[in-house]
Amino acid sequence: GCDASILYDSNNGEMGSSKNFGIRKREVIGVIKEMVELACPMKVSCADILILAARTSHGWN
Repeated sequence: GCDASILYDSNNGEMGSSKNFGIRKREVIGVIKEMVELACPMKVSCADILILAARTSHGWN
């Protein structure tokens, strides 16, 4: 997660690992990622998208 690998959908990636217990509301991160990429293509890093998602979701249940 520290390298934003949770954004990559892959069978051999972090999300496919047996040690992963899941991330709640992961689909929201995907929506935020799509919105940022549409507004600023090739300009914002995956780590920045995760920070934005964390900041945006603070206080959500």
